[in-house]
Amino acid sequence: YSRGAGSRVLVALDGIPIYTGDTGEIIWELIPTTEIGKVEVVKGAASSIYGSTAIGGAINVVSKEITSNPLTFINTYIGAYANPSYGQWKWNDNLRTYSGITLSHSRRFEKLGISLSFSRIEDNGYRLNDWDTKYIGYIKAKYNFSNSTSLSFIGTGFVRDRGTFNFWKDLDNALRPPDDDVGQKQPSERFIFGLSLDHVLNKDLSISFKPSLYTTHWKDETEAANNSTSNLFRSELLANYNVIDRSKLIFGLEGLYGKTESDIFGNRTTGGFAAFAQADYNFEFPLKLIVGLRYDWTKIGYIDPESSVSPKFGLNYKLDEFTVLRGSYGKGFRAPTLAEAFTSTSASGILVKPNPNLKSETSYSLEVGVNHKFSGSFSFDLALFNNEYDDMIEPRIDNDGQVIFDNVTKARIQGFETNLMFSFLERKIVFDVGYTYLWARDLENDKFLKYRSRHNLVSKVDLYPGIFILGADFRFASKVEEIDWELVDFGLVKDGDARADIYVLDLRGGVNLFSINFPGRIFLNFNNILNYNYVEMIGNLSPIRNFSLSLELLL
Repeated sequence: YSRGAGSRVLVALDGIPIYTGDTGEIIWELIPTTEIGKVEVVKGAASSIYGSTAIGGAINVVSKEITSNPLTFINTYIGAYANPSYGQWKWNDNLRTYSGITLSHSRRFEKLGISLSFSRIEDNGYRLNDWDTKYIGYIKAKYNFSNSTSLSFIGTGFVRDRGTFNFWKDLDNALRPPDDDVGQKQPSERFIFGLSLDHVLNKDLSISFKPSLYTTHWKDETEAANNSTSNLFRSELLANYNVIDRSKLIFGLEGLYGKTESDIFGNRTTGGFAAFAQADYNFEFPLKLIVGLRYDWTKIGYIDPESSVSPKFGLNYKLDEFTVLRGSYGKGFRAPTLAEAFTSTSASGILVKPNPNLKSETSYSLEVGVNHKFSGSFSFDLALFNNEYDDMIEPRIDNDGQVIFDNVTKARIQGFETNLMFSFLERKIVFDVGYTYLWARDLENDKFLKYRSRHNLVSKVDLYPGIFILGADFRFASKVEEIDWELVDFGLVKDGDARADIYVLDLRGGVNLFSINFPGRIFLNFNNILNYNYVEMIGNLSPIRNFSLSLELLL
């Protein structure tokens, strides 16, 4: 809800972080979804290995392996938005459509393997001035010098042009922005390039060197006319060492340097250095111990440098063949981004001012959990968590009615989450449901933290009758209790207090043509089939009912 300034979860593509050098936000479109092999998730404070941005955890997206034989993949889709629920919301009589196409190819030439993909995505938008067009490219190459040495290259990026929609005009015009925002747009270009040199010295020791560059440029063609160009250089030296048969040590060094030229953040540099280590030890009985420690030094613009030491401890105990108990404790920290410390601008009538006195936030994360498999088709997971935040960075409205990022509070986020997954008829029917209860408190002001739902539930069911694929997804989130009331009271976002519980139901159906020896699949998707109206960000109506047809071909 901080509108693209900072992230408490580190997101990486093949180990390369994808947070921007100026705003520190995650640009999800840089991840080539058709090239995803698997996703690794680390919950809780993960700063002991990943550093600043991982104060709340880490997500590493691992790309697919390059295929030995030539393989071409085509994915294309076309969709349309339905009419809004209320006639006064309808702002256009034309059908609002969205579409996309992705072409990818993977093959190997003796010691060299390469994967390429290109995508074009266009969305005319269900809201006025909320259109979006993107051209996305991706390349992955790997050269094996020998059985022990290889060099990998990965590059991803896009050129994007999109309209501006910060918040609605008012509730009667929920799909229109304020009049002054109509016609405004935000073009941008973002690219990441990374290398990985991997070498196995012997059966117990391997090292890798990973330099990367994230370059980004965007401009805001509004009255404020903001723009920013940033380059973030990062390198990591990592070693894996098998100390003894039951113990493994990971240790390394990391350095980064960023340079930003911007009229909204100023001309600033950032820098950082880190050293880290993590040891895993498996006892003779079924207990695994994980101990990690990391030292970070960071410098943001002319703000005084800060340093932090982040430890982490973890235990996994296999109670029996079907039950695993776990526990972890760690400290996390997050340095402010340039956007949080130095932004000076206006957006749709809202003024944002800098706060060079901003300092890092820290957290202490504790979790205990249990995972039990009743059989190969039935599993249950339960986790209890407690997170303590000091100097939590949150945007607030000051006495002048301007937005400022500040170390506003000491916070406590507690709760539990549970997941149940089971299947029937040899996985012809698969059911998965997860529920999270969140008790997120601002301890200084004795109130709930803003924009957090107390109850969150996600569930899905998949059916595989013959060649058909059927499924449904349902999501519920309780109404947020606290928002930026000042934006409403000062009249900056009209009807900004409009919010409700969230109920979203998606349906999908498809035909698996591989079952009849044709290399493809066809899907029909019905998103928000109930056309339920809800907001997740103040003054922003979430996507209304829409339908799409997609085709996948593997050649």
